[in-house]
Amino acid sequence: MRTAESASLDDRQDSPETAVRTLVAMLAVLLVALAPAGAAATQADVAAAGDARLERVVVQLKWRHQFQFAGYYAAIARGYYRDAGLAVALREPGEGEDPVEAVVSGQAQYGVGGSELLLARAAGAPVVALAAIYQHSPYALVTLRESGIGSVHDLAGRRVMIEPQAAELLAYLRYEGIDASQIEQVEHGFDIAALAEGRVDAMTAYVTDEVFALEQAGLRYQLFSARAAGIDFYGDVLFTTEAEVEQRPERLRAFLDATLAGWRYALDHPEEIARLIRSDYSERHSLEHLLFEAERSRRLMRDDVVEIGYMHAGRWRHIAETYAELGMLPGGAELDAFLFRPDAPDGLASLYRLVALFSLALAAAGGLGAWFWVLSRRLRREVAEREAAQWRAEAALARERSLLSILAHDFGTPLNVISAAAQLLDRHLDGDDRTRARGEVERIRTATQLLGEQIAACLGRGREVRPDGGPVRPLELRRLLDQLLKERRSLVPERSFLLEVESEEAGTAPIEGDEVLLAAAFANLIDNAIKYSTPRGAVRVRLALAGRNAVVEVLDEGPGIAEPEAERIFEKYYRAPQTQSAGGIGLGLFMVRSVVESHGGTVVAVHGPEGRFRVTLPLLGAPASGTAAPRAA
Repeated sequence: MRTAESASLDDRQDSPETAVRTLVAMLAVLLVALAPAGAAATQADVAAAGDARLERVVVQLKWRHQFQFAGYYAAIARGYYRDAGLAVALREPGEGEDPVEAVVSGQAQYGVGGSELLLARAAGAPVVALAAIYQHSPYALVTLRESGIGSVHDLAGRRVMIEPQAAELLAYLRYEGIDASQIEQVEHGFDIAALAEGRVDAMTAYVTDEVFALEQAGLRYQLFSARAAGIDFYGDVLFTTEAEVEQRPERLRAFLDATLAGWRYALDHPEEIARLIRSDYSERHSLEHLLFEAERSRRLMRDDVVEIGYMHAGRWRHIAETYAELGMLPGGAELDAFLFRPDAPDGLASLYRLVALFSLALAAAGGLGAWFWVLSRRLRREVAEREAAQWRAEAALARERSLLSILAHDFGTPLNVISAAAQLLDRHLDGDDRTRARGEVERIRTATQLLGEQIAACLGRGREVRPDGGPVRPLELRRLLDQLLKERRSLVPERSFLLEVESEEAGTAPIEGDEVLLAAAFANLIDNAIKYSTPRGAVRVRLALAGRNAVVEVLDEGPGIAEPEAERIFEKYYRAPQTQSAGGIGLGLFMVRSVVESHGGTVVAVHGPEGRFRVTLPLLGAPASGTAAPRAA
C-alpha cells in the first residue's frame, strides 16, 4: 500500500498540492527523527508519521519498552491507530523523568501512570484518568529470605530502594505504622544487583518484571504487597490532560478505542507481541522474560472478570480516602473532573461551560444562578452516592450467586465428622463404653448444628444483614479458632495443633462478621494444613494485630507453596500440580478468598518452604480494608 502511494506521488511531483504534501511528510519524519531524549521511534512510527493524513500523537511511557506496554505496540502493528487517523509514537522516559510532567508540559498527549495521579491532581496537575490497564497494582516490596526480615515492620531502620512512582507502597508502610523517615531511602537502580549483593535490604519491584530476574538468579525471596493491608489500587493507568478532553474529544475517543483493541489483541497473542517487542523496540529482555511478564500482567488485568481498562468511580474514591486517611491527600477530594466518562458526549467541562453561559446571561438574576449551582452540587453528590450503592449491590449479588456452590463444597467437613463419630459410637456401644459414646454423640450434635447453619446460609434464612448484604455479628477470632482446633484435635489426635496469640489485645479484639462463613473459611485453611503437611507435622495458627486489622496465619510443615502458584491457587477450580493427588475439585481456597473479601479483608498465600496463608480482617468499627471489585460467580 505505502509503495503504491509513493509511486503515485512521484508521478505527480510537479503538482503544487503534491509538493506541499511531500514537504509535510518530510517534516513529520524529521520530527520523529529529532524526538527528545528518551523517545523511541520504530519503523512503524516513522512510516505512520510520514503519512500526512494522520494526526501525530505521542504516548509517554512510565518505563522502558517491555510487555508492560504490549497493547500500544499491538495497536501500532495491527494498524488500529492508523485506522483511527492517528500516527502514534511511544516515548520512553528520560532519567528521573515523571510521565505526568511530560504530558502536562505538552511533550506527550497521553501517558501511563499509577494511583499517584490522584496526588498529582491534588497538587494542581490537570490530569484525567482514562483507563486502568491493571485492575490490581503490580507494585510490591521484595526482600531476600536470608535478610532476617520476617514482616514489613522489620523494614524500619533498613536500606530500601524506592522508585518515584511507588506512592502506594509508601502509603502501605505508613498504614503499617512505618514513616518514611524510619527507613533509609536509596535511589533505585532498577535491577536486582543491589539486593543480591546486600547493598540494600529491600526494593520496590513490579511482580511482572523483577521477580523473573530473582527466580533466574536462584534467589530465595519474599514479597510484601500493599494488598495484604487492603491497599488494592489500580496500576498502569492511561491518562491525559483536561485540555485534551475538552479540545480534542474525538481524537481522545479514537485513541482510547484503538488502545483497548490493541490490548485485547496483545493478550490473545502474547508470543507474537513479545517477538515484536524484541524485533522493533528492545532486546533488553529475553523472549522467556517477556512471556513471563505477559502471564503475570494478565493476572493483574483480570480480563476474565472485567473489561480491559475498566475503572469504577467508587474504587477511585476508596483510593482517595485511603490516601486521605494516611495524610497524603486532602479529605473530600473531588473526582468528577479527574475521571473520564466516555458516555458523556462533551464531558463535564462542556456542562460547566454551559452553566457559565447561563450564569452570564442571567447575571441580573444572581439568586437563580446560585440556586442552579447548589442544585448541580446536590445532583453530583446524589449520582456519586447511587453509583457507590450500585457498586456495593453488584458485589453483594456476585457473592450471593456463588454462595450456594461455595458452602456446598464445605458441607463435606461436618458430614465427615458425623460419619466418623457414628462409626465410633457404634463401636463404643458394643463395648458398653458409655462415656466415650456420649462424647461421640456430642460431636454428632455439633457437626449437625454446623451443617444446619450452612444450609440456612445457602437458603438465606434467619440471618441479620446490612443494606449492603453483609451480616452483623461481633465475634472474637480467638474463640472461633480455639473451637476449630479443638474439633480437629479430637479427629486427628496424633497431630499437634497450636494457637499462638501475639498479645492479650489480639486475643480479645473483636471483628464484625458472619461466624458460619468465617468458620468455614478458616476450617478450609486448617484442613488443608492437615492434608498437605507431614504425617505428624504440627499445624500452627497465629493471631496478631496490625494497625486496625486482625491478622491470622495458618502454617504447616508441608512442602510449601511455589511462587507461581501463590496467586493462581485462589482461582476457582484451579488445583496446583503438586496437590492433585490429594483430591478435591479446587473450590476450597476460592471459597476462602470469597468469604474473606466479602468481609472487607484479604488473604494471601505466602511463597516459601512451608505452607503459610495470611488472612487480614478489619477490627470492629474499622473501615473495610479489602474492598474488591465484584467477582462473577
